[in-house]
Amino acid sequence: EQLRPNALFRYSFRGNMNIQMNPKADVAVSTAFISSTQRLPQNENNSLGITSNGYGGPGYRTNGPVSAGAPNRNGYRFFTPGDAFQETVSQEINRFIGSISPNWRPLSWLTARGNFGVDFTNRVDSDLCRNGQCPDFSTFRQGFKFNNRTNFFQYTTDVSTTAQFGLTDAINSRTTGGLQYFRRVFQRNGANSTILPPGATTVTAGSVFGGSEVTDYKITAGAFLEQTFSLHDRLFLTGAFRADNNSAFGAKSTVAIYPKLQASWIVSEEPFFPTPSFLNQFRLRMAYGQSGTSPGANDALAFFAPTSVNLSDNPTSAIIFSAVGNPNLKPERATELEGGFDLDMFDNRMSLALTGYKKRTSDALLSRIIAPSVGASSSRFENVGAVTNNGVEMSLHGQLIDTKMIAFDGTVNYAMNNNNLASLGGIPPIIGTEIRELEGYPLFGAWGRPILSFTDINGDGILTANEVVVGDSAVFLGRTSPKTEVTFNPGFDFFNRKLRLTASIDHKSGYVLKNSTERIRCQSRLNCRGIADPTAPLAEQARAVALRDHPARTQAGYWDDGRFTKLREVALTVRAPDSWMRSGFLAGNKMSFTIAGRNLKTWTRFTGIDPEAAAGAEGEIQDPFQATPPPTFYTFRVNLGF
Repeated sequence: EQLRPNALFRYSFRGNMNIQMNPKADVAVSTAFISSTQRLPQNENNSLGITSNGYGGPGYRTNGPVSAGAPNRNGYRFFTPGDAFQETVSQEINRFIGSISPNWRPLSWLTARGNFGVDFTNRVDSDLCRNGQCPDFSTFRQGFKFNNRTNFFQYTTDVSTTAQFGLTDAINSRTTGGLQYFRRVFQRNGANSTILPPGATTVTAGSVFGGSEVTDYKITAGAFLEQTFSLHDRLFLTGAFRADNNSAFGAKSTVAIYPKLQASWIVSEEPFFPTPSFLNQFRLRMAYGQSGTSPGANDALAFFAPTSVNLSDNPTSAIIFSAVGNPNLKPERATELEGGFDLDMFDNRMSLALTGYKKRTSDALLSRIIAPSVGASSSRFENVGAVTNNGVEMSLHGQLIDTKMIAFDGTVNYAMNNNNLASLGGIPPIIGTEIRELEGYPLFGAWGRPILSFTDINGDGILTANEVVVGDSAVFLGRTSPKTEVTFNPGFDFFNRKLRLTASIDHKSGYVLKNSTERIRCQSRLNCRGIADPTAPLAEQARAVALRDHPARTQAGYWDDGRFTKLREVALTVRAPDSWMRSGFLAGNKMSFTIAGRNLKTWTRFTGIDPEAAAGAEGEIQDPFQATPPPTFYTFRVNLGF
């Protein structure tokens, strides 16, 4: 059974208002408030997790304590779902988003706009084990309470002015300049206590207290200037630059300048172009630009910690580095060149967009180990690396059938990316247990001693260590992020568009994904098929033998081909008859009903539960370790238009 967070309560309010001050000025006001309260089950890589105990159990009901009156575990490893749900983990979120966007047109050729916004989120995370009611693990049954309160603030200020006029009958000019200011603040206060008295549910009721506090902020202030010239509304040339400063830059770092150049040419409108009858428009485009990624909020800062030293046998107060920081720290700089074309064809019923790009990120932030003689933290971030990316993106959309009784349209999006670590800037290769960073290979590449071959020599159907051959050194197993991504979104309309059927299909390939759930089952729990089932395929046995019994002890066999194709969504929308609206029974002028299913079917070579059952925080390598797949769910929606 698929398990997912249980949303107990959720609601939202949204509002938009446009105020016309006078013919030359208007203001748009937008607000939104979202509130949710949910209880989260214990899951994934967690000793009390439902999935970890399910995957780790022997699979038969009679395991567990044998003493008189002891409960049966019903096949689970240590704790049953009933044990896990005695721990109450909840999360409350209240979020407010508001913006004010004034526009002013003092002259026919001059406009000014502003956007001032705030995004505030308050999140309360709570974890409660009542005295005597939690799983019998460590000191849990003595009771504990954790309460963390976090505030996320984001402030945005964006003002600009645009001047647009004709220089000649053929040449138009558009000049835009502006200022931007962004501020992000993170604040968290946590409190906890243990050894709760019976019935207690608050932190203050505990006997042993603890607390924590974290605050950081990041500010970006910038200015930009952009100039565009157009010739006969067919050839467009744009040059721009922006200057940014950020509070995360080192004290010795200067303002970052990012240029941009762009050209777009509607070739099909030129007199010399021989336009075929099927072609509506043909556009060529090219762009060059730079952008930056700032360091972490505190990566450039030095931090100190109090200590005590002996001077002439007398204890004396002192301070030491807890983090050296880097006053020269600056942003990562990405430089990209791209080119492509756009085609509109067959009375605009079909369009094709194709883009090729090449990108190099220099001054990439890497953690460098520093000399122990510094007497501080073992590493700090420095701008020394370089990474390259190049690839192709394509989008094809077409209205292939268009009649009153039936119509068909579809969109295909394709993306391919080649990623490569160009330079470590003199830092030695970063060698992890299985993930390595080596020049000339993709970032976060998987490495391991491969299984070269296996043969059932004695023909008994069961492999042993001497029947499995493992490589003597680690080799590159593959990249850990998809190289190719494809989406297909078809749509059918029936009966003069009164009924519409749509679907969404996703495909990802060109990468490897580790089946860590099966790996741990085979390594330490002996309940995997490769060991427990004599009829298991030899490939399944080989990777288990190589993991447990072979002198190499390699996990490479559990790195699978991660490719998959998923029927992401199917939706059916029915438009209500116009007579329903004319009858006066319902207020409004249009109405429709939609029923949809999400995550309906997966085709994959991955040997785990699901290639998208990924544990891990955002930005980390996704590893479906004892995780649950995206749930299949169905929705029903009513849309009423006024």
